[in-house]
Order: sequence, then structure tokens, then C-alpha cells
Amino acid sequence: MASATQEKKVHIVHLGEHIDHKTPEEIEGIHHSYLSSVKENEDDAKSSLIYSYKKISGFAALLTPHEAHKLSEMENVMSVFQSHGHKDNLWLKSKYGENIIIGVIDSGVWPESKSFNDEGMGPIPHTWKGICQSGDAFNSSHCNRKIIGARYYHKGTETENGPVNRTIDFLSPRDVHGHGTHTASTAAGRRVDNVSSSTGFAPGVATGGAPMARLAIYKVDWLSIGSSEADVLAAFDDAIADGVHIISISMNNDDPTPYASSGITVGAFHAVRYGIVVAGSAGNFGPVLNEALWMVTVGATSLDRMFKAPCDVFCPDFGAKVCDVFFPDFGAKVCDVFCPDFGAKVCDVFCPDFGAKVCDVFCLDFGPKCAMYSAQILGPKCAMYSARILGLKCVMYSVRIFGPKCAMYSARIVGQSAWFFLFGFWDEIRNFSAWILGHSECFFPARILGQSAWIFFARILGTQMSDFLCSGFRSTNE
Repeated sequence: MASATQEKKVHIVHLGEHIDHKTPEEIEGIHHSYLSSVKENEDDAKSSLIYSYKKISGFAALLTPHEAHKLSEMENVMSVFQSHGHKDNLWLKSKYGENIIIGVIDSGVWPESKSFNDEGMGPIPHTWKGICQSGDAFNSSHCNRKIIGARYYHKGTETENGPVNRTIDFLSPRDVHGHGTHTASTAAGRRVDNVSSSTGFAPGVATGGAPMARLAIYKVDWLSIGSSEADVLAAFDDAIADGVHIISISMNNDDPTPYASSGITVGAFHAVRYGIVVAGSAGNFGPVLNEALWMVTVGATSLDRMFKAPCDVFCPDFGAKVCDVFFPDFGAKVCDVFCPDFGAKVCDVFCPDFGAKVCDVFCLDFGPKCAMYSAQILGPKCAMYSARILGLKCVMYSVRIFGPKCAMYSARIVGQSAWFFLFGFWDEIRNFSAWILGHSECFFPARILGQSAWIFFARILGTQMSDFLCSGFRSTNE
């Protein structure tokens, strides 16, 4: 008897057409009758019933393999199968994406970021056929067992828009923009403890969707000249030949484009033919982009949560006001930021490598808060990368731009609204909502903390970030 009890397992018995007009009691009686035909007595039949489904035609019961087989041979029994659990940890089962190669088509990578250390990783997969392409401030030593390959593409963009400006761009896989570094760490960044965003919110552990996956970097987006579909398609071509398993791209055409006329969808189509999963962002505003049926189209959601902090920023209607700006990483430095009605005002910006520089800033909006942008981004003045000013005082963070210029970074973190920026100037505020398609995936939250291309971890919003989170999780399913 003990052995018989031990071999009993929960089984689901799927019956034929359900009779809707019967009461729950009558349905349960029918299920008992099935069990009575295979059990030793009525009490055993009743005690073995776990669920008597009312709208689904069937029941769940504790059965031996022999009893399950007998039930399966009865009339009106469609199937009998053992109930299996789903308690496996996906990360553990997939070994955290070990030896899966994710190709990232974006703005490059900052290889010194902690998210890309290769400690404890095994040899590079023997299937890898790619290279580590040298260039400005980047050589083969910057690849490791985490970043196993890196390339850059500029011929198409330079033909259309002129040469790369090497005073603000690296002609190499090295990332200046920061987007590519952030998305790569979101997909496959290693575990990094004791991190927080640049504003100090949400301290904790940062890790990518597949922290043991390998990264192959394909730089196609340039700060100074933009990008070209010809370069994007060349990146797809190399990624296929290099042997990646997943390609993740968070770039879009400005408007919906016929599949046959889009470099991204054409490249994705050929990649899928080689068994490569391609994930693309759905766009941040709409209509939905990268929606080709052979791509995983990734949306994003938002949080009904705010990270609040008081801020001394004054309305232009009240005349020129002063806001103290501090640089916690480099000692307290004060920046006088004025928000009058237009008119150029001077802002003293602290540059850690080059000393204090002067930056002309203009008031950009007429609302109760004032935003700023640099009037001379590419000139001998300082550049500013500024969003709403945040903190107990107005907090900004200094970052290097690798030239005789200085930049500043600040961002207001909001709940239902997303703030999207372009380097050197302020992009308008837009309400953010996700488009969710039948063949898409939507990842939560849109606000993702990842390694930036400079010196700190940053929160960035949008489907570009959730796309790479999806790519990381996809690698754990390979």
C-alpha cells in the first residue's frame, strides 16, 4: 500500500464536450463516477479528487500510472496527463545565458564599465568568428571574455553626412553617446553591487538580463553625423557571419516603412533565416515600428511612482533667479544658472580636467520651470546635457567629453511621463505610453538602470532599454 501511495501523482483528465446546463454538484458527481471506475472504493475516489472544473471540461485527481492509463482508454476522455510544476529558476536553468552571443547594433560600448568585466567567465565560444576592430582609443585589449568582438561602420553615414567629427566622436567601437553602453549592459551586464543612478536614487544591484552571455558590439550610430541604413545592414551582415545567436537593435526609421525598403527589417529577415533571434524596439511615441513578423517587437511600460526631491528652480516670470549647482564627484562647485526671458546668461561650469569653463545658456521654455541648452555646443565653450534640475539643491553631474569642452548631465525622474534627451540640448517633454502588439513583448519597467558610457550608472527610459532587457531574457531561453 505504501508503494502504491508513493507512485501516485496529480493528473489532469481532459474530457469531451462539456454540458453547460448541469449544476456544479452534478458535474462533480460525473467526475466521481470516472474515478470510481478505477479506484478500489468510493471513499478513495472522493478523496483523490483535487479539482472538479466547472467551465473547463475535466478534473484533476491523484492517480497511479495504471489508473491514469485506464482512464485514458475510456469513452469521452480526450487525454490524461501528469501535472508538471514550473518552479525552475530560468536564470539557473540557462546558466545565466552562458555562451549565448548577443549582437548589439547601437552606438558602441565603453569597455571599462564594470558591467563588462569577464571575471569567472570561461573561454570564448569556439563558434565565434568575429574580430575586435581597433580605432581611436580602442584596440584588441579592450575586448575580453565578456565583450568578445567589436566593429564600427561609418562609410554609409560619411558618404551622406560628411566625415566623423573626431573631436567629439571616436572613430572606433568606443561609445561617446552612452546609449549603446547602457543597452549592452541591460542585455548582458555582469552583476555590479552597490550602485545607484547618477541622482542617487534606487541603490542596489545592477545586472543584465543574461549576465553570463557574451557581447558582440556593432557601432553604427555616431554623435556627430548620425547613422545610415547602409551601415546598419553591413552590421547585420557581419553579425550573421560572426556567429551571434541574438541581434538586438534599438533603432527605428522615422516613420513606418515597407518591409522591403527598410534596412533593419531586411537585415533582420536574413538573420532569422540563419536561426538568429532579432529583437527591435517598438519606438517611444508611435506609430509602432520594427513590427515585422520575423522580429520580436519590444514595447515598454512605465511606473506609477515618483522619486521626489525639492528643487530650487525659479520661474522666468519672476525675473532672473539663481540656482546653486553642485558637483559631488569633484568637490562642491557653484554654477549660477539664470532663467530670465531669453537673453544669454553666463554659467560657470566646472571641468575636472580643464578647469572652469564658460558656457552660454538660454532659457528654453516659459513654464513655471526653466530648462536650458547650450548655444555653442561645438564651439570653444562648454556643452550642457541638461534635463530638469534635481536634488535638495539643483544637482548636476560633470562628465568627460574627451576634448577641450565640458558637459553636464542631469535628469528629472518622473512617474507617468518620460523625459527623452538629445546630447547638448533639451528635447520636449512627452507623455509616454506603450504600444503592445500581438506578436510583441512588453517589458516593465521602461526606466532601466544601466552602465552609462561615462563614469556612473544612469536611468534611461524607453523601448530601447526594454528591447535589450528582452534580448537578455531571450538568451536565457536559447
